[in-house]
Amino acid sequence: MFIVLRFLTGLGMGAEWGTGTTLLSEYLKPRTRGRGLAFLAGCFGVGFLVATGVWLFIDAAGGSWRWLFVLGIVPALLALYVRRRVAEPPMWEESRQARRQARDRQRQGATLDEREVALTKLTFSQCLTDPRFRGQTVKLLLLAASCLIGWWAVSTRVPAHAGVVGADLLDQSLGITYVFFLAVNGFFTLGLMGWMGIYPTEVYPTYLRATAIITCVYVVGIALSLVAGPETKNRPLPQRTETPWAPCSPPAAGSAQGR
Repeated sequence: MFIVLRFLTGLGMGAEWGTGTTLLSEYLKPRTRGRGLAFLAGCFGVGFLVATGVWLFIDAAGGSWRWLFVLGIVPALLALYVRRRVAEPPMWEESRQARRQARDRQRQGATLDEREVALTKLTFSQCLTDPRFRGQTVKLLLLAASCLIGWWAVSTRVPAHAGVVGADLLDQSLGITYVFFLAVNGFFTLGLMGWMGIYPTEVYPTYLRATAIITCVYVVGIALSLVAGPETKNRPLPQRTETPWAPCSPPAAGSAQGR
């Protein structure tokens, strides 16, 4: 039962991550987008600290771990607020309107251009079938897998090992061991995963962006990070069916993209 629930949690968290980062990225300007998404990714660690604090507060009760599952429902209620109060970004609204128009023309039997054809296809399949995005998606998938495999390995093995090593030490020394672990683990592993909430949003067009953000060792990830994709610093998000940024020729000074 625990494995089933953990699997469902992963599906929900992955969907929330992709949707949240996409929504925020389409609101922010190119100059502030990286910092804004980094702040959002950093809140992942804050959530761990809050969950730990709640556990320390209710641990005295019998079967207290069950209450953590119940309390885990509370943050999900925020989705109702977001759904009702947060408007869709203009960039996404424009893409949705273009998709509707393309499908209307398709039903009418009109001849569609390349951009319209892309808008009428299933977005998930295009991440793997469209040659412009297939290689990018595979490389990002391997990078994400390397980060998650490494993160879960460290997060499950190191606490258990620290407990065994510190079993014969004084309580104060054992406390220092865990504090040190949390600091090192948080800095390196959570920091390593931060790119997943930032970079994928910048290399896919609007109609694919939320679908293409994937969440799935370290040696493979380090090697692939050198060729994962083009530089996107200070550049606007690609629109509709635009090809992702080329690794050269930055926007000209004074142009709309340059600004």
